[in-house]
Amino acid sequence: MEETQSTRRNSPILKITGITQIPQITTEKSVESVDDLHGLQRTKFRLFDVSSVLSVSPRCARCNERLDQSLMDKPSIDIPRQQRVAAFTAQVAGGLIVSCQALPGEPLFGAEIMARLAVAAAGGGARAIRANTPVDIRAIHAAVALPIIGLYKADIPGYPVYITPTLDHARQVAAAGAAIIAIDATARPRPHLGSLTDFITAIHAETACLVLADVATHDEGLAAEAAGADLVSTTMSGYTDDSPQQPGPDLALVRTLAARLQVPLLAEGRYRTPEEARQALELGATAVVVGGAITRPQQITRWFVDGLRKA
Repeated sequence: MEETQSTRRNSPILKITGITQIPQITTEKSVESVDDLHGLQRTKFRLFDVSSVLSVSPRCARCNERLDQSLMDKPSIDIPRQQRVAAFTAQVAGGLIVSCQALPGEPLFGAEIMARLAVAAAGGGARAIRANTPVDIRAIHAAVALPIIGLYKADIPGYPVYITPTLDHARQVAAAGAAIIAIDATARPRPHLGSLTDFITAIHAETACLVLADVATHDEGLAAEAAGADLVSTTMSGYTDDSPQQPGPDLALVRTLAARLQVPLLAEGRYRTPEEARQALELGATAVVVGGAITRPQQITRWFVDGLRKA
């Protein structure tokens, strides 16, 4: 029988295997039309078949983008970690991740404000968001359809690490909607009992989230990969005693880690210009994380004021 426009429209374009959030039941959905795909995005259906997600692309690019993001949204433990890393890498490769953070006492502090900043970042083309504290992560998760790298900054007496320092902090970040949990993976003492490997293993087991290791040095990056981190970031360079203290980004660290790591590398830390971000990509970073240069107007204003004084 000759295929008509009507039969093409009514024939299934793919079958998707996934898990419903309420109740937690594995099921298969046959998608009959593009409208069905749009409707699926509004349900509690969560995907874990990467091949099905990617197969949408030839028929509905907009749906493919949304479904890929659904894959990163509170990932089910049934999704192999390697597939989630691949999905996130495809999402951010060559692009910008915007860090939307404000600490107590700063002018833009507040979850609602951070959510609006994330909306603005998404509108400008950000591929993912980095956010601090469960309350901010939850607000951002409700506002944008981008994967969130979540962390929880907390000062614990006697320990210098403060980015998601304990398993309880990691649990709260995961529960708020983060797809990836960032941790301080420097060689400094940490409150979690056991090694860095033990800590990362526990996070994987209890949250099903990917783990991003924030490091300051080349050796710490390699150690984090060996300990089971899914991604590594240069976030902490310049903020520990044994890393270079410099006003700009640590591009040398990006170069050396990109040459050795097998896991994706994110460049982060004092990136102020598109030119610096482009350099990091050219040196091998998967993506670049920018915070203050985009989301902290008081800091940006200070840069201009200081520059005018030097003129």
